[in-house]
Amino acid sequence: MKFNLVILGFLIIATSSCCAQKAHSKREKKNITNELSFINNKSINFSIKKVACETCFPIFDIGYRVRVKLTPKQDSIIVRIKRREWLSLLNDETTDYAANILLYYIYNRDAIVLLYNRSIRDWRDGMKEDDIIYWEKKLKYH
Repeated sequence: MKFNLVILGFLIIATSSCCAQKAHSKREKKNITNELSFINNKSINFSIKKVACETCFPIFDIGYRVRVKLTPKQDSIIVRIKRREWLSLLNDETTDYAANILLYYIYNRDAIVLLYNRSIRDWRDGMKEDDIIYWEKKLKYH
């Protein structure tokens, strides 16, 4: 009888701890969503600049790079985003373009092609699939 009570107590504790983990996971997901709310296609503030290697002699152009206007907090958030979350952002129509721009910014990828596909529609029609394939491979190793 005493053994049955011990087992019953153990099962109650185990079950309640599982429920606590689910609640924590939902809270954590909500916090991540709130933290990433600045990543959206309507408000991304970026430019594409031609840049040069300033530490090289003679100085020479190294290509076009994306520059994004972010707060220091936003800057620290985007470098911590996990691969799965980036891929989710790239596949969401409200964040796909902004996520792509931020990835170009983070990884310092040459952005000359974005000059010709500057609008969201042009990018989706001409480059989105290729960019997602590129980021899937690139993010796999980071």
